[in-house]
Amino acid sequence: MSQYIYHVVTYSDKSKRFRFDSKPLNDYLLHKTMQLLTESVKPKPIQFHTGLGDNDINIIRSNPGYMQPLIEAYPSVPIVLLHSSYPFTREAGYLATVFKNVYLDLGEVFPMLNRDGQVNVVKEAMELTPVEKLLWSTDGHLFAETYWLANKQFREVLEEVNIISFYVCLSSILFNHLAEILWK
Repeated sequence: MSQYIYHVVTYSDKSKRFRFDSKPLNDYLLHKTMQLLTESVKPKPIQFHTGLGDNDINIIRSNPGYMQPLIEAYPSVPIVLLHSSYPFTREAGYLATVFKNVYLDLGEVFPMLNRDGQVNVVKEAMELTPVEKLLWSTDGHLFAETYWLANKQFREVLEEVNIISFYVCLSSILFNHLAEILWK
């Protein structure tokens, strides 16, 4: 038995953590968890690290688009895609738009990316994702300053992006109003 566990669970000297390295076991545990959440009257959301994050991930496989079959299989379970799914923010935005149970969290890129990168991530998220499906977290850890800095940067970027978004929304409203007047 201990020999089997050795092949399923590994210890990382780098992160000082144990990790299940068996895809069949991980899949089984995930589907069992999703089934339990489905059976709940008001299921709790489940979070998935997508895009950037730990240094031992395969960035190509961290694209949230790979989750579409899982999302479709459990439509009553709220799913939160973490870390802005960066660099796959648009893909995550698409999933949040198409599936009522998917939400996009804009954390982790603050303060990891530079200002232009942060602005682009927020813009990409707002291109397609309904505003009520966007969530915010600092993903701060270890030092209180990471929470403070992430909040400060997010507010500044949101202010900058919202000015642009305000004018886009205003022009859209004005255009629709003008169209209504013209076609009456």
